[in-house]
Amino acid sequence: MSGTTSELARFFPIANEGAEVRSVAGWVRDGGTRQLSGFRPRAHIVVTWDEVSRAIAEAVAGECVVTDHLPTSAGALDQVTIIGDDPRALEIMFAAQQRGCAVTVIAAPDSPLVSEHARTTMVPPHIPFAEDMSVARTLATLVAVTSPVATVAEELTVLSTLVDEEVVACHPDREEVTNPARTLARTCTQGIPVHVGPARLTRLLAEISIARGVPALSATARQASAFQTNDVALSIVDWSDGDAGNDPEVEDLPAAGSPAVDIVTTLRCATRVAAATVMEVL
Repeated sequence: MSGTTSELARFFPIANEGAEVRSVAGWVRDGGTRQLSGFRPRAHIVVTWDEVSRAIAEAVAGECVVTDHLPTSAGALDQVTIIGDDPRALEIMFAAQQRGCAVTVIAAPDSPLVSEHARTTMVPPHIPFAEDMSVARTLATLVAVTSPVATVAEELTVLSTLVDEEVVACHPDREEVTNPARTLARTCTQGIPVHVGPARLTRLLAEISIARGVPALSATARQASAFQTNDVALSIVDWSDGDAGNDPEVEDLPAAGSPAVDIVTTLRCATRVAAATVMEVL
């Protein structure tokens, strides 16, 4: 089958997600995070105001402090990542720079955060024609600034390939029987989707869905039974094994138990949920 013109147009930003990760990997390889080499921050602080960015930070960098302001204790021993273009963001960036924090900015290319940042502030690249907000760019940048500099570029390169595979599997032109995003979209038409599984993962998936105009809830497996009701049409989407919507086979996956497994699973699932929101299921 062929995707509709509307599906293909809305899928275009999602199709860039592998390239977004690859771009961040190249940025790291070219020295974009060189100032973090040998630096062991007392704390990784993520300052953001939107729920998707907050959920990304909580999902992939569990030991981060996620907040909407710069803590009074933040200083030269800390790494600060600012995500988004809230009116308070510029003041927070200047304050973090003045205190000697290692600062990273994730924002739109025309944002004052990008044009006004200090020379030492780390700013990941923004690929042409991409959306201002990319889950993949945000996730990959957080991984880049919270992981060992020596190995993270290679890990992100592998991740970009796996995201590309997910994008191909979820393309609107792909038949539904082998398209996990279209299968997921059909499941979600049966009721408000309740994403069930690891709490941080499913909260992110629900927030991505909501941000793209599709109401959603999240729950752990233990909480899922509470959502069984005849009063509201709900559709349980189980991510407990990372396999909602017929997961395509994943090769070159890091060994079980590796922290990178969570990153791969998180971004592949996030890409699938985003793709499902563009599908027109009859």
